[in-house]
Amino acid sequence: DPEMSRGLGDVYKRQGKGYGEALILEYALEHSLFVHQCDFLVKITGRLKLLNVNSMIGFHRYILPHCDIQSEMDRRERYSDSRMLITSKGFLQHSFLARKERIDDSKGCNFEHILFTSIDEQKDFVFYPFLIRPLWRGISGTNGREYWEGNYRSLKLAYFKRMLNCMTEYNMCHPHNKPSMGVRLVLGMAGMAVGTVLRFFDWIKNE
Repeated sequence: DPEMSRGLGDVYKRQGKGYGEALILEYALEHSLFVHQCDFLVKITGRLKLLNVNSMIGFHRYILPHCDIQSEMDRRERYSDSRMLITSKGFLQHSFLARKERIDDSKGCNFEHILFTSIDEQKDFVFYPFLIRPLWRGISGTNGREYWEGNYRSLKLAYFKRMLNCMTEYNMCHPHNKPSMGVRLVLGMAGMAVGTVLRFFDWIKNE
């Protein structure tokens, strides 16, 4: 859409690329026939390849089918990674896009901060962080650096433990987000197992 492209150019100058990205998502919700037929949307940053995207989508589809929003969240930094999202149209429209006017890169309030706020302040949607570590390859559109941190078992386990801690902290603040007893039991046991393995790795490393 040429008219939209011209408008986005002005937006980038005024509020930054994060706000322009929010407008693209809003446009897709309003005009895409494909989006209208979907229950969930998967948003991935364009210049990157997510090597394990099928595993991450499969986990959502078969393990967390009632989850409205998945993102990699850092509660201490009040930041949610926007390189990949799995989101319902309801969350995207009524929680995130309802706050899009707050996005302004020139004021240090970017897409990722508003995504965190949208997840943290809402009370109608179910959130889980990604429990499978994303494997990124490609070039950052922000700083030009190459993504690749390796696919090491210790990194995957440490990531999983960090996201379990994030989920626990989130659920303490949002009682409505409580998972089912079965999911809590499985994830609780997984957290204990991962913690034990990581301590074992630390012990081996220090020997």
